Parts: sequence; C-alpha cells; structure tokens
Amino acid sequence: MGMLTRNVRRVVQCRAALNRAFSSSEEPKSFIERVMEQGSDGLVGKFVNKGGFDQCLDGLTVTSQTQGEVEGHFEVEPGLQNTYKTLHGGAIATVIDVVGTMALLTKDATKPGVSIEINSCYLNAAAAGDTVEFKGTVAKHGRKLGFADVELTSRSTGKTIAKGRHTKFFP
Repeated sequence: MGMLTRNVRRVVQCRAALNRAFSSSEEPKSFIERVMEQGSDGLVGKFVNKGGFDQCLDGLTVTSQTQGEVEGHFEVEPGLQNTYKTLHGGAIATVIDVVGTMALLTKDATKPGVSIEINSCYLNAAAAGDTVEFKGTVAKHGRKLGFADVELTSRSTGKTIAKGRHTKFFP
C-alpha cells in the first residue's frame, strides 16, 4: 500500500506541475485584444481567433495596415468552401465582418464597436485553393458610427469576388 500511495502522490505532483506549466503559458489574444494592447500594428500578421465562430478564418493574414486601411489574403481551404468547391457566401460575409472591423480599428484601436449592418455583393466565384486578396477601407469614422468598405479579389484571375460594407456602432 505504501508504494501505491507514493506512486499516486508522484502522479498527482506531476499533473500539478504540468497544469502550472500550461496555465502559465499565455492564451493567444484575439486581433481585437492585440490591437487594444499594441495599437493598429497588432493587426499585421496571422489572424488569431479564440475558438469561436471566426475560427474558419485561421488562414487569413494581414500583410499591411495604414490609417484607415488593411490589406491581406487567405486561401480558399475546405472549411471555407461550399458544395461547388468555391468560396462560401457565409465565409465572404464573415471576412467582410472581420476585415471591416480591422479597418475601423486602424482609426481608433479602443473601439471595436458592434455590428449594426453588413451587406455583401457576390460578383464572381473563387475556386478551391485560390488565394483571395482583401482590402478594407474606412469610408467614414465618426463618434458613434463607423463605415467600412471591403473588397475581395482572386489573385489567380484578378476578378473581384465580392464587395461589402460594414457599419458599426460605437457604444
């Protein structure tokens, strides 16, 4: 019994040490949290999600940001495709949401806002494996409302895939 107790105690100590090690490592920050800490420079790089709905955008990368504008790209991976193996309309709407928010954050990193309207116009398909380039531009940024325009373009064909507008309220 003494040896079993000693082994159980050792397992418990090892688990406790592992828990401390993993809990001390920092959880990844969302793009909104990064921007609040680092300013709009926190947008550049690979998109980080926290396991929510927008986890489908894991491959999205912001390549540049300036005051009122963000640019980047993503690949049309299986998780973003519809039955026809092209970029799903819901994925496009999600990109418009996220990129519109990013563009608005370049104006004021403390105000991610709340979506009050998103619209999208689907113009062409993007095939499986295609790289989609995006550009989000602030059309207007006021005290209570912000308006962003987003355009998605196929890198391989040069055609515009979709255009959208994202309106946010700043409480």
